[in-house]
Amino acid sequence: MYNLKDDFNEITDLSAQQPAKLKELRALFDSEATKYNVFPLKDGTQGYTLQTAYKDLDRVVLYPGQSTIVDVAGPFALKKSFSLIADVDLGGVEDQGVLLSRGGFEGGLSFFIQNRKLNFVYAVGDGTKYVVTSENAALPQGKVQLRADVKYDDNGAGQITLFANNSKVGESKLEKTTGYVYLHEGVNVGFDDLTPVADTYKVPFAFTGKINHVTIDYNPGQQSSLK
Repeated sequence: MYNLKDDFNEITDLSAQQPAKLKELRALFDSEATKYNVFPLKDGTQGYTLQTAYKDLDRVVLYPGQSTIVDVAGPFALKKSFSLIADVDLGGVEDQGVLLSRGGFEGGLSFFIQNRKLNFVYAVGDGTKYVVTSENAALPQGKVQLRADVKYDDNGAGQITLFANNSKVGESKLEKTTGYVYLHEGVNVGFDDLTPVADTYKVPFAFTGKINHVTIDYNPGQQSSLK
């Protein structure tokens, strides 16, 4: 413990001289570190294990306007089945854009509306992209819940199912999937940055409607009805 006002070069350790202050600062650090998911601390000497603030959560709620989430610490860093649930207001049939994206042309996923259709692109990273598009003529207007269930199986494959207000509007098999992969581009709400995940739009392809929030639920298919 050092007094940087008088000892900028941290030469004199005051921890033995001021045990009460040391105890106070340790308690403050522990409190803030727990609050902001700093633990566990790593000094680089231990074996590497995946750590992400989201690994023990059942769901994560993200909002438009937030900063890009770095992928190595993001909600998709662990390979777990999930649902993306976008609570949106669609003011017109021309509303389009990205609801949530992860990664870019090297691999990732994008959940978006284009040409009045709900779309989900799952890019494996070797050039393979699985595309699911809603089958109905147009999406509902007003307050709408849009959902994509991504379920992995034990054989390295899976399935994507799309819903609008809990009605299934599209589905497709995944012949192969990615997992435990850190992408150079992170997670964004309301746009896709740097390079596009999908081949049908150019970045940022920002959503023109209103996104209230996007929920990542790690228990796909168990969501309640629209609220």
